[in-house]
Amino acid sequence: MIGEAIKIIRVFNGMNQQELASALEISDSYLSQIESGKRAPTLKTIKAVSQKFGIPVSSLMFFSEQLETDEGIDGNRKRLAFGRRLLNALTKIEQAAE
Repeated sequence: MIGEAIKIIRVFNGMNQQELASALEISDSYLSQIESGKRAPTLKTIKAVSQKFGIPVSSLMFFSEQLETDEGIDGNRKRLAFGRRLLNALTKIEQAAE
């Protein structure tokens, strides 16, 4: 999902939600809802994420689609599972630091 992709990119770039929300000129709660999958980002927000991190919108969308799929080769599923575990670990570290 796109929210999970945004979260992974944010955490990978060492930003917390407040920093990214401020950079995107959106509220912290809106970004939190996007990352948790409770709300879908607007096209404007997707473009802003793309510009902030220098990632083409098409690549951001492709990345989010890859996170959604459980189909494909076994290695792909293992990489995605590892990525999700890594994201969970990074999230816990981020929360402990706050």
